[in-house]
Amino acid sequence: MRRLLSITAMVLAIAMIAVACGDDDSSGNGSTATAPAGGDERTQRAVAAGEQAAADAGGPVELPAKKAGILQILGSIESAQNAERNMHEALDTLGWEQIVCDAQGDPTKMARCGDSLLDQNIDVMFVLGIEPSLIKAQMRKARDQGVPVVGFGGQVGDDPLWAGKYYPDDPESGEILTEYVMGRLAEVEGDKPVAVNSYPADWSRLRTEVFLEAVEADPSLELVAEQTTDAANLVEGTRKQVNDTLTAHPDLKVYWFGFDVAGQAGGQAVAAKFPGESFPEKPLVVTFDADLGTQELMRAGAIDAVVDVPYYASAWIAADQAAEFFARDTPFDEAPQPEYPITIFDNVMITTENLPPEGQLRQTEDDFVTFFQTKWSEEFGTSP
Repeated sequence: MRRLLSITAMVLAIAMIAVACGDDDSSGNGSTATAPAGGDERTQRAVAAGEQAAADAGGPVELPAKKAGILQILGSIESAQNAERNMHEALDTLGWEQIVCDAQGDPTKMARCGDSLLDQNIDVMFVLGIEPSLIKAQMRKARDQGVPVVGFGGQVGDDPLWAGKYYPDDPESGEILTEYVMGRLAEVEGDKPVAVNSYPADWSRLRTEVFLEAVEADPSLELVAEQTTDAANLVEGTRKQVNDTLTAHPDLKVYWFGFDVAGQAGGQAVAAKFPGESFPEKPLVVTFDADLGTQELMRAGAIDAVVDVPYYASAWIAADQAAEFFARDTPFDEAPQPEYPITIFDNVMITTENLPPEGQLRQTEDDFVTFFQTKWSEEFGTSP
């Protein structure tokens, strides 16, 4: 039920989210996952790793042509757009036909999309961030048709019907952000009230639990508000929660948001209450993922810091696992972060001091796009 509410809330918030995040088609690193030009060290390292990974996989082999279905959770928000865009680029590299069905955040449409894709004789179904409970019948149908169902983009529930599911380490992200927040709070003397706003989904809960444990262990910190974003009123409901909390606790020092969209709404509410102020005169506002909409709010002073991780790289992992399955009959890796000879999900603290160039996502530690393109070129004879 918690996960169903989380999906439903996305639908109700779509208009506000679209305004905050936009439908950007930037060519910056990460936004389209295009590798940087030239032969810099980062690219060279990715090429060498890709060649080695191809050799380790077994060398050249024929990759059969396949038709892939992409079940999109909500194509109008930036994070979902980034993930789908990367999946398209990965599948284009493999030379596979693609069919997309956008469920528009509607659980009923998620099931219908699953049926529609399967009825079009797809060979594999990639599912972006949808809980298995919402497409259970379609996952059974896929199993009966011999179609692997592969999750990507964000952490979802376990189910034996998944062929595999790939996403970043959310507790690790929570640990990094917690360390940053505790360091900033050390700058302030006396008692320090803090507030937490989470979201009814595993990825938000796991991130936030780390911070709550740190707050409980520090006698100078007081948790004055522990909220769950209203699943029926995500944006305006979050703003009201923030305004009510700040009215009751005008000396609040931290507002933690487990979900980036709630952080965007809440950050704007905090900024409106404290115009022109910065921490510690106003609460420190922190959340996750330096998507372009969040970056704009950071530049405006509404959000102070985020932990950024390339969640969209999971599309390349999912495509690679499917390619190995069809080319070599290799089982899908059961780990959500399979081992590769490069770093794919690197967590980085982003503040106003190290924001990426305007209009671009952060350049990741390793060039995962070039890595996979090189690996597939060596194995399957593909070209970017």
